[in-house]
Amino acid sequence: MGPWFIVAVLTIEAAAFIVVADLVPFARGIYHDNYHLSYPLRVLVSTALSDGVMPLWDHWSFAGGPFVSPATATSLSPLVAGISLFGVYGFGSFFCEVLLTHLFGVIGMVLWLRGFAGKMPTLLGAVLFGLSQYQAIQAPINVEGIASLAGFPWLALGGRLALEGRPSGIGVIALAAWQMFTAGYLGVNFVAAQFIAVFVLAERLATGGPTNLRAVLRGVLFALAGVALFVAIFNFPILEAWHHYNLDMTQIRETKVDPFEGSAQLGSLRSLLFPNGLSSFVARGPERAHIAALFIGAIGLFFVVYAALGVRRDRRVALLLVMAVVAFCAMLSREWWPGRFLTGAIPFFDQIRYHGWHAGTVVFFLAALAAAGARRFFDADEPRPAIAAVVLMVAASPVLLLTGDARSPDISRFIEFPQIWTFLGFLAVAFVLRHRVRLPVAKTVLLLCLVELVSTSFQYVRLSGRINVRPSPAVIAENERLKVAGFGPAENRRLMSAPREKSQYFAKQPAVVAYQPFAHPVGVRLAGDRALRDRLDHVFYPTERDGKPAMAMADEITIRRLTTASAEVEVLLSADVAEFVWSSPFTPNWKLTVDGAPHETRRTAHGLTAFELSSGRHDVVLQYQPPYLVPSLIVSGLAILFALALVLWGVRAKFRAWRHR
Repeated sequence: MGPWFIVAVLTIEAAAFIVVADLVPFARGIYHDNYHLSYPLRVLVSTALSDGVMPLWDHWSFAGGPFVSPATATSLSPLVAGISLFGVYGFGSFFCEVLLTHLFGVIGMVLWLRGFAGKMPTLLGAVLFGLSQYQAIQAPINVEGIASLAGFPWLALGGRLALEGRPSGIGVIALAAWQMFTAGYLGVNFVAAQFIAVFVLAERLATGGPTNLRAVLRGVLFALAGVALFVAIFNFPILEAWHHYNLDMTQIRETKVDPFEGSAQLGSLRSLLFPNGLSSFVARGPERAHIAALFIGAIGLFFVVYAALGVRRDRRVALLLVMAVVAFCAMLSREWWPGRFLTGAIPFFDQIRYHGWHAGTVVFFLAALAAAGARRFFDADEPRPAIAAVVLMVAASPVLLLTGDARSPDISRFIEFPQIWTFLGFLAVAFVLRHRVRLPVAKTVLLLCLVELVSTSFQYVRLSGRINVRPSPAVIAENERLKVAGFGPAENRRLMSAPREKSQYFAKQPAVVAYQPFAHPVGVRLAGDRALRDRLDHVFYPTERDGKPAMAMADEITIRRLTTASAEVEVLLSADVAEFVWSSPFTPNWKLTVDGAPHETRRTAHGLTAFELSSGRHDVVLQYQPPYLVPSLIVSGLAILFALALVLWGVRAKFRAWRHR
């Protein structure tokens, strides 16, 4: 199997991903959180970079907050920053990032699996991983989901290399975490990293052969060095979170978090074999638990079962199976005791809002199990395990189809699932050849896997379509026209009454989307208090003694420039005011000058920014100046270069060894 075949397989897999993820036409495929959060944030980043402004503060979401913090570190994402250098983000740019993120994960899966699965099983496992229902549904809705998932195999690969004493593992861990934590889900990353670390260490101890304690400790130190190098790359977001949130990241979302909000039901197991018309985003019951998407294809599940039947012979398979089961338990609602136990046992686990997002971790381990099972199947001469796996799947199929959310009135619906016919065709090929699957047939199996998953695309599209929050063509055209205007003068009145898609990102008009008295305004949703909202619907305003806005005292308030790092406003007041308020969350990182002279700011009772201002005309300038900004960026840049050097040194050493063979 040559490199051209691998490239061809990955190209076909990427094309299939586009089909099943409903990304064509892509403008129609961006909706839900991608349209209202992920895509607009990238537009804001690219606009700032094209105007020569570093994106440090986001006025346009959560009532204002540091752009570079662990929760919104989009501007430091390598893919986002790299693509933004080519101009202001458009739908094509976003499509490019989604596709590159997807390929990043699939290639990482290939590199990780080939260490134990063989050539063809490796490609099969990578394809199952890349075309899983989790990725296909998440892509047009939440790009953060696939950004996190794409880093899992790279973390596992880096951990393996580090524990083997290879310095390149340090760089792989650091760079993988950099991509995950700048573009993915924060909580999912924390928990998945713990699962992967446990697996990698257990794998080394169980399958690494005779090794002394010194070698193990050296490998652990290498892995910890990779984590330390990632912290060096990520030091600025961490410092910003410390300065602004005091590292209490719960302020970014609702302050009272139910750890089982959006968790999964035990019925998620039904989605292993067939999609069954299930959506991973439909809340069900008082627990708000839902059926999570675990589908990796009937062929994939066949190989998982095949691997599990030989678990006693393979320690790695046993570890993968245990990790898949534990990760699945971590998704469950409070109805099931494993979820309650893990809440107290796993660090950061009780701070995560949506446990159902851990379906990606389960899919990761299942795809690896399928690759291990495929290797055993390709090498086996004994047909009995394969027959047993087929019997188990055929026996389970009617039960899965006729249970609960499968919504199948009778067994005749069995034949309506196209992946069934692909699976049966695969079995026919395998048994006719008496399990001596040679390379050409292995390629056929891989092609059947692609056909099976692509054939379910109509179900994927229907599932994704349930979240029907898409922009109209007219809104898209207006947004695209406005966003290229850059950062210019802005209106002083927030566009609270405008449609949501026009209110914040593209028109560069900040909107109060988060505010509640006596609580930090960042991330606390406006709770329908129209009177409060109307009082605070200006970017700048003077107040009376009681703190209420007094717009009548201001003859003129003109915002001349509002960027992600500055605010410039000209004010004409007819009388002295108690306070002049900038309705952005207070932080000492904003430095104020009035008529060119430094001026003090203070926090209002509502957590906003206020300062004294006398009557007359004034030029007010605010500049975002985080402490240690330049040293932080230097440390990040040097850490990135060092991580890349470690990876390239490992690639060079491997290339030289291959050349001398």
